[in-house]
Formats: sequence, structure tokens, C-alpha cells
Amino acid sequence: YFLCGLDLFASINHAMTTIATGGYSVYNSTVDEYGNAYLEYCMAFFMIISSGSFAMYVVAWKKGLNIILKNTEFNFYLRMIGVAAILILLDLFLEGGFSIIDAIRLSIFHVVSMASTTGFVSYDFDTFPPFAKGVLLMTMFLGGCAGSTAGGLKVSRIVILAKMVYSIAWQKLHPRMVATVKLNDRIVPDEILLDVARFFFAYVLMDILLAFIMLLNGVPMIDAVSVSVSTIGSVGPGFGIQGAMSSYSLLPD
Repeated sequence: YFLCGLDLFASINHAMTTIATGGYSVYNSTVDEYGNAYLEYCMAFFMIISSGSFAMYVVAWKKGLNIILKNTEFNFYLRMIGVAAILILLDLFLEGGFSIIDAIRLSIFHVVSMASTTGFVSYDFDTFPPFAKGVLLMTMFLGGCAGSTAGGLKVSRIVILAKMVYSIAWQKLHPRMVATVKLNDRIVPDEILLDVARFFFAYVLMDILLAFIMLLNGVPMIDAVSVSVSTIGSVGPGFGIQGAMSSYSLLPD
């Protein structure tokens, strides 16, 4: 960060909050204060690294980088970021009136920032077209990888849930088939599958409950959902009343 133009204090501050996916900055407008594209790409890279499993990195250090390349969760996470960034890029370019260069920069940075639940902002994404904001909200909900400092539902649970649904549907079509769910070439025990399903139900229920509490306090629907997803997922910024350039101080007492 120092090489990207930040002073020593700001470099140390942002390095710590990037690795911890905390998102705190020396400015209220965080990265938008600098207007530095090189800094944003550098931050995006380290936010991706920080939202991967640290246990995976330890094993990769001992056994080689193939561990990372073969990790089901991390590969799904990278694909999720890639698809979300492409969708937002196209929406910003076609509907938002952004240049292709700005669309690439803003889409990559904010998708990574929201997916990793770091919460840095380099532009008021509350002014993005509705579709782009919807994609960002989804990445906030999903979060990063298990074993990282990122929040959210966690990608490993999404992968397991998706495989569970596929397995159940396939088993209905072939009743005699013995269906199993695998993660990283290992069969996931039934008790783990049940725990994941319970956690998903509880997580969604908490999101809905908090959103209704916000609605009871007069917060608009979209803002209430954003506050709920951002708070439960430990993201920080959201849309509307606590948007990218705002804070939670505007929420009713």
C-alpha cells in the first residue's frame, strides 16, 4: 500500500484491516478518499487472499500450491466473484453509463470487498443500477470461505447445500441409488449435512427477523433488508440509510 502512494500510517492501518477483513480506514469514505486505481486492485487481491481458508494456506505451504488449486470451496468462491464482477461490469457499462475502464475497476473492487465482507468502498455504489446492487447484496449474504476472517454465510455451506439439493433430486429420479455429498473428494457425514441445513435455516431466519425489526422502526424495505444482511454478515456498508457513503448513525433510536 505504501508503494501505491499511501503514507506509512495509512498503509499499516489498511494492511491490518484488509487481512482481518475488518474494513476500517483512516477516512470515513475509506478508499474513495484516494481515487487510486492501483491501490484498489492491490486491495482487491489481498481481500481475496484474506477471505480464503487460512488452514488451506498452511497445508499448501507444506504440500504445495496444488492444494489451493484443488480446493472445492476456494475454486467456487473465485468463480462466484468472477461471475458477479462480470454481471456488474456489464450492468454498469450498459445501464449505468460508466466507461469500460471504470466499470471493470468498480465491479472487481466492490464485489471482492462485499464478498470478503471487508466493506471498503471506492465509489458510492448506492448509485449503481438496481441489478448491480442486487448482485452486491447477494455477495454480501454469501460471504467468504470457512476458516477465514470473512463473515457471511460462508461458501462451504453454500457448496454443501447445493450438492445436497442435487443429491436429493437425483435420488428421487433413481430411488435405488445411494447418494453421497462430497467436499474436496471426501464424503460429508450426514450429521454435518444436518448441521449445515440447521445453520442455513437459522441464518436466514435471523436475517428476516432483523429486517422486520427495522421495518417496525420505520426503515424502508430495501434499507431494512440491506441493514439485516450487512449486520448479520459483518459486512458494514449497505444501501439506502446506511449506504456506502453513510453510516448507521442515521438509523432510528
